[in-house]
Amino acid sequence: MSGHSRRVAVGLVAAGLALSALPALGVPAFYESFLFLVFFWVSLATSWSFLSGYAGYFSFGHGAFFGAGVYTTATLTAGFGAEVSAVVAEEAFLSLDAPIQRLAIPDVPTPYNVSLMHAILPQVDQIAGRIAELIEF
Repeated sequence: MSGHSRRVAVGLVAAGLALSALPALGVPAFYESFLFLVFFWVSLATSWSFLSGYAGYFSFGHGAFFGAGVYTTATLTAGFGAEVSAVVAEEAFLSLDAPIQRLAIPDVPTPYNVSLMHAILPQVDQIAGRIAELIEF
């Protein structure tokens, strides 16, 4: 390994360690989200450079179609909990005592402002109300 490659590897490891320490330092959620978006776009740009330069991939339409499919799938599945409830509803619907209820944030873009984020998160009274509805069923 040459000196330059070693410096790059050490720099990447140091940057990774520094970024992994951010949650423990109590950095505000806005900065964590912002850093996530920055590194997401960096990885996207790097992958686009790799695909277009090294592999001879030159059609932006294929990448856009793939990205739209991934976005649609992520929006429709709505996370791990939705998948679990869908499987339970599909496989054991007749054995359930009450219908499956999902309480989640509204279908809006996730805000980066902490007070706005708390405004869209389910509150204790909403959770208690949903539990009471299920008990009364």
